[in-house]
Amino acid sequence: MMNRRGFLLSSGAFFALGAFGAGFRLGKKVVIAHISDVHASTEDRTEGIRKIVAEINADPEIDFVVVTGDLQNRGQEDELRVAKGWYDAITKPKFVCPGNHEMQYPGSRENWAKVFGETYRKGKCGDIPVYSVDSNPPGFQTGGFFRPEEMKRLTEDLVKDGAKGAPFTVVLTHY
Repeated sequence: MMNRRGFLLSSGAFFALGAFGAGFRLGKKVVIAHISDVHASTEDRTEGIRKIVAEINADPEIDFVVVTGDLQNRGQEDELRVAKGWYDAITKPKFVCPGNHEMQYPGSRENWAKVFGETYRKGKCGDIPVYSVDSNPPGFQTGGFFRPEEMKRLTEDLVKDGAKGAPFTVVLTHY
């Protein structure tokens, strides 16, 4: 969804893959592949996502890939490692944020950190700033929630990068 300030907000509402083009002030089309809610927690459940990853890798029009959570089911370390396997197979620039299935179970936040690292990430694809933010409430709950420290960090980064004249910004959340 595009707002007047030139931000793209990607939510994990898409089921598996959506690609869309954006030519905002760039003079060229930018194609972003969006993967979300795969729920592939064991190797025998990854055939479909591996086919999608192969199609993404083979498509020369796709500029980068965003993965917005629920890569697996219960946030267990072995499940996250399975997800990391297909995520690492993406050869294009890529960005990931956790979903509720990575964050809501006992020990799942720690497991995410072991396998994927920080929940807040900042990167770029060309001139386009990309941020991934954990929007999951604490505990076993649903619905969007930003921890104050992540919201403060995101706000500060958006102000800094906006001043640099980025053509648009992508912010990833699961909710």
